[in-house]
Amino acid sequence: MAHAVYMETNNAAIGSNVSVARARYGMSQHELARLMRARGHDWTQTTVWSTEAGRRSLKLVEAVDLANCLRANLWEIYRSEQTAVQIALAEAEAAASVVEEAIYAYQSARRDLMALSVDGEPEEVRGAYEDESARTFACGPYSDDE
Repeated sequence: MAHAVYMETNNAAIGSNVSVARARYGMSQHELARLMRARGHDWTQTTVWSTEAGRRSLKLVEAVDLANCLRANLWEIYRSEQTAVQIALAEAEAAASVVEEAIYAYQSARRDLMALSVDGEPEEVRGAYEDESARTFACGPYSDDE
């Protein structure tokens, strides 16, 4: 259900972008349809209207040719404020996941290192492990006092 709502919203934004780009050149819907037919697509004025109204999704090959007809790039056709926010959110979530994995790997390596220490080590070595561990977990791996 959420996917359908996103598609409808995205199609509406794409349609609006197509309409704006077409108007920028004073091109009619009939003229745009003719240009798309010349590129091998079965487009009519109704196809242009449906696309601009957000009632029709674009195939990738159509989007590329449409952008060329409108002297635009794909981003100009597909962009929307919602799309930009969704892209930024997805990138932030992916980065957070990488950070979480790195923290887990770091903590695991620290535990393994601590497990390798033996009672026969000099006190300053065991103390260094404990001090580093306390500093890392209390202040983060990069503190301002370094």
